[in-house]
Amino acid sequence: MNTVHRANSGGSRAQALGLVRRAVLFGACLSLACARVPEPAVVLGSLDASRLLAELATVAAGAGAAALLPKGALLVAEGEQLGSFVAVPDAQCLLAVARGEGGLRDVDLFVFDDAGVELTSDQGPARVSAAMLCPPHPRRVYVAARAMGGTGVLALGAMRVPAERASEVALATAARGLPGTDSGKLDAWPGLERTVREHREALGASFRDVRRLVLPLDPHAATRLGVELSARRCLDVLAVPSEEIDALELVVEDADGRIVARSRSAERAASAVVCSRAHAPLNVALRPRGGVGRVAVVVGEADEGAAVELGNKTWVDGLEPMLELAAARARHRLRVGDASGRAVELAVEAVAELSVPHASVLELEPGCTRVDVVGGAPLGSFAATAWSADDRLLAEGEGGEIATLFACQKERAPVRLEVVARERRGPYAIELRHESLPTPELVQNPLAAARLLARVEAALGPIAASLPSVVALSLGDGARHTRPFVLPKGECGQWLVAAAGEDALVLEARANDGTSLGVARGGRVVSLRACAAEAPLEGVVLVASGAPGGTLLLHELPARAMWQAPRGSPEP
Repeated sequence: MNTVHRANSGGSRAQALGLVRRAVLFGACLSLACARVPEPAVVLGSLDASRLLAELATVAAGAGAAALLPKGALLVAEGEQLGSFVAVPDAQCLLAVARGEGGLRDVDLFVFDDAGVELTSDQGPARVSAAMLCPPHPRRVYVAARAMGGTGVLALGAMRVPAERASEVALATAARGLPGTDSGKLDAWPGLERTVREHREALGASFRDVRRLVLPLDPHAATRLGVELSARRCLDVLAVPSEEIDALELVVEDADGRIVARSRSAERAASAVVCSRAHAPLNVALRPRGGVGRVAVVVGEADEGAAVELGNKTWVDGLEPMLELAAARARHRLRVGDASGRAVELAVEAVAELSVPHASVLELEPGCTRVDVVGGAPLGSFAATAWSADDRLLAEGEGGEIATLFACQKERAPVRLEVVARERRGPYAIELRHESLPTPELVQNPLAAARLLARVEAALGPIAASLPSVVALSLGDGARHTRPFVLPKGECGQWLVAAAGEDALVLEARANDGTSLGVARGGRVVSLRACAAEAPLEGVVLVASGAPGGTLLLHELPARAMWQAPRGSPEP
């Protein structure tokens, strides 16, 4: 036992000495490592757009372009974008370039004027984009690159190009924008760009894409897509199915799952337009009626107040959160405030029936009256029309919670207001706000006045049934009216024209040097916006109508700030 005990004691002492030696060695190594490895440090700097665009810039310069003007680089995710203003000499072209790195698979490139109107774009399905803009063009444009798929680094730049070398540079860089080229949507889905262009021309208002993607379809389950509807704007949802699908069902639902719009088209392509006074998240549900395939979905957003322009071209569905009638009326009084004339007068409370108009006779004073039809739950979308005693249409409107009409007449007389439910029967109330001193031009042209006032209401919010500085124009077939304007630096002007009939309206703004600042065409109501960028702008507004006879009403909205950056873009 003692022998064994001595052997164990010796082993324990050896193990202890070994542990001591290892501890000493570990401490020495740790001291050396600490002495040799520097502490972590933050290195300040930014992403280099010049390096990311170097290859494309070299090719463009070899074909005749000037040096690259880097406009920035940013780490972005799908849907985000990077933008910058670029000054362009009058006699030169602009080559805008963008490139995605890392997981960024698809980059789209856009060039806008100061009014936000798209001048050219490259929307092909590639990580490298290039767009050419040649004279005539504004002296300053806004270039924006948007990530359409993936996450990575996005670089943006611009190059000035002599006009005589534009074709060579465009060929070398595969740039879009010159005559004979398109934006590139045809590359991703044959026939899509043509379909989108024809569809939006039929709508009659200006849209810009906010989302574009391809989704799988199966008749056994709906394919869903989430979209955001901004306040005071309209969304156009267009779905173009692949050849394997003969018919497509498209519905738009609110956050509670209530159907607020559905496609009413008999064509293979399905579409719906939804407008709202308040911001609202929506879901688009797509289901083929037969076959399995794919669908290209293009979502476009219109300018503020465009619902009035769209209403005479297509079926526009209104979206409003639904309340009980008393609560809806209380909220509407807060919304209107003091902006719409004298105190409210409750004229009628009734129930709107599905597909059967409910009529109420209102005794209206001479002048113009704001007529608000307020709907309450469970009433969904509805339409309202106002008729004179001799059955002339005075005004019309539609809504989800509120439909506002403006009825103008020369003398006290009864007006018949008809309200019809489109989804389900429900209660509504009619509120009257009379304007005792209306604009004479409005009273003398009641239907055109109602359309003009509705368009101003859509753009500015609740207004009284009167407008200052309305001009009445009597234009014969082929004639046009010219009206001068002056815009201060950094401000935009907007002009609205309304007709009583289905006129072929044309509205154009021109600078004094003859440069066209934009053209708008439509039927009942058209609008046009122009901006003064780096200096005051003087010019003329030209109004023409393809229909002989009748009177048009022209109104200029108050000037607004020049630029509002698109959602997701940095401040310029």
